[in-house]
Amino acid sequence: MDDPRLTPARSDLAAKYLEGKVKAERFVEGEKFEVVEAIALRAAEIVLERSVAQSRATSSPYLTVREAAEYLRAKPQRIYDLLSSRRLTRYKDGSRVLVSRAELDANLAGDAGGHRPITLRSGRR
Repeated sequence: MDDPRLTPARSDLAAKYLEGKVKAERFVEGEKFEVVEAIALRAAEIVLERSVAQSRATSSPYLTVREAAEYLRAKPQRIYDLLSSRRLTRYKDGSRVLVSRAELDANLAGDAGGHRPITLRSGRR
């Protein structure tokens, strides 16, 4: 079985991995709680919280420059460079600069609409 520490999103694996290895029990006012069940429940709560937060973060079709950089795993300056060279379209919301998530995806897939697709550099020039 895989080590659950390498896949923390799988609370069922964590519980299965610890089953039989942890024999400690806790007593609270006459009620018995097994450590494995408590760990599994908490792990499930954490996974649910993270999935809800992630779904909220991906609901907008536009990304800020910082979010676009994180999405590409690049520095924000790379996004500004792509905007300046007009390989990405700049959308303004007041003073905020936004980038279309769909346009980023299309450019990464190679469908750049007449422009060279975005290539991510590795290392310095």
